[in-house]
Amino acid sequence: KAILEFSDKDIDVSVGVSAKYIKSEIVHSAKAYAGDVGIMTYNFSDIPYRLAVTATNMGGGMTYDTESNPIPLTFKLGGAVNPFRNLLVAADFVMPKHNSPSFRLGAELAATPNELTRLCVRAGLDTQRLRDSLGGFSMGVGATLHFFSLDYAFVPMGELGSTHRISLTFDFPF
Repeated sequence: KAILEFSDKDIDVSVGVSAKYIKSEIVHSAKAYAGDVGIMTYNFSDIPYRLAVTATNMGGGMTYDTESNPIPLTFKLGGAVNPFRNLLVAADFVMPKHNSPSFRLGAELAATPNELTRLCVRAGLDTQRLRDSLGGFSMGVGATLHFFSLDYAFVPMGELGSTHRISLTFDFPF
């Protein structure tokens, strides 16, 4: 949601909040509640850019029988810049509470044949997965037509095999 008190014609400030109910079952079942919060600023300068900070998985732990495991509280600092009209470059610095920090870098090259159609090619690098010998590089494509988006990503996971992620999004026109 935009925060109008901090926004003007050159800067837009938004905040997002979510709540989660988590249920897991291994031998015994466990449940927990958690929340996420994030703040983003979008600057409409000569070279548009965004900056954001998030805190995810704020909440208690999962208790299986008698053993409690904390939910992975994570803080992220991120930024994205559009150096050219159809190029987006983004970076995140990820700081998990019970793990070492990592860095993520990604880029998207887009083509817009008309105002209702957008085609994208994406690539990314995750240093945490590189450190864990789980690949680290990913790539994907996406297409938007009117209010629908279809995205595909190929994510190699080292010895675990490869992941194919497909998402279909409908953006309500109002």
